[in-house]
Amino acid sequence: MRLYNQFSLEERKELYLMKQSGLGINAIGRALRRSGSTISLELKRNTNDKRFGYLPDEAHRSAVARKANHGLKMNQNPTLKASVIMLLKDGWSPEIIAGSQALRSVGVTISTETIYQFIYGNDGQELELYKLLLKARPRRGKLYARKPRSTIRERVSIHDRPAHIATREEFGHLEGDLTFMTSSQSMNIGVVVERKTRFALLFLNQSKHSAVVIKGIFNRLAKLPAAARRSITFDNGVEFARHTLLKRFMSIDTFFCDKHAPWQKGQVEQTNVMLHRYLPKNSNLAEISDEQLASIQNRLNNRPRKCLGFRTPAEAYKEELERLAAPQ
Repeated sequence: MRLYNQFSLEERKELYLMKQSGLGINAIGRALRRSGSTISLELKRNTNDKRFGYLPDEAHRSAVARKANHGLKMNQNPTLKASVIMLLKDGWSPEIIAGSQALRSVGVTISTETIYQFIYGNDGQELELYKLLLKARPRRGKLYARKPRSTIRERVSIHDRPAHIATREEFGHLEGDLTFMTSSQSMNIGVVVERKTRFALLFLNQSKHSAVVIKGIFNRLAKLPAAARRSITFDNGVEFARHTLLKRFMSIDTFFCDKHAPWQKGQVEQTNVMLHRYLPKNSNLAEISDEQLASIQNRLNNRPRKCLGFRTPAEAYKEELERLAAPQ
């Protein structure tokens, strides 16, 4: 079992979704590979608003603030500090640095949170290390949601989504979104991510009209076996209003997040952030070819992930497809 103080924001989001789906403490613990008592302690210590209950972003901020008083291992080890800075400059995330074997040579282990505290502490701020992170935010803050713009017909709430989807135990459940550049609020990149393997599909859309967007999603998913496209979760943008085409012609179950809660599809939100490391927000999509976007997709899918035991999404996705193709 992992220690209590190592909860990540992603784990807190999963905990929230499973709790909202009605799972008990012990079932949530098994899904997150933690004890039931650890889950109970997390809920007790980091539920800040009795009206709304446990909220993952607020819980994470509380835990980080509480731990900030503990002091930094980095300040006591110049060699460790130099190694972490070098890896950050090389494009490694704090999660990858903490989980890899790259620091074995300096004879220490370090948590992801300690690295973040260093980045946002006095020394890290002076060195502007936050600019090396995916989101490059000068301060740690909570996510803000995009406002829904219309009522979507045949909309099914994420709270009516089967509980097993939240656990990521079953392959084939997706999240979908669009990401825009500052130069255009029409042309965009469609992003679809498989939740269990974190495998991403990217495609260009010439406009944000729902017919164009859903056609782009349809064309990408139609190439996959049915078991690789069981469901997909969206936000409430009008771009996804024609989701019923996916239900009708490919039998894909569609679900929608709450208002002001984009983190309920946090996997695709995180993928959008990673995408902009390779394709900055000021890029001109009219100058981006399908081949260039495919190259970026490959880079995303061949980046090791802590949540996959430091396998790549491409490796994990291939294993799932091979399992589907194997004789039963």
